Amino acid sequence: MDLFSTDLIAANQTVLQLLAALLLGMLVGIERGWEAREKQSGERIAGIRTHALIGLLGGLAVLLSNSVSEWILRMAICALR
Repeated sequence: MDLFSTDLIAANQTVLQLLAALLLGMLVGIERGWEAREKQSGERIAGIRTHALIGLLGGLAVLLSNSVSEWILRMAICALR
């Protein structure tokens, strides 16, 4: 890689980590939506948008727990129960 792309990745590490969490959540949501494609509309829950938001919330909780306090991650996990 050239110097520009290396500097860009190093400067935006947090954004890339949140993007990875969002994309992993979307991937889970796509798979669940594909499995539930034959069900009626009232029977399908938690698709791509829901899982993407949960993945993003998890990524934010991990980043905040690393920089602020480890209790933030624990509270986020309890909030999702």
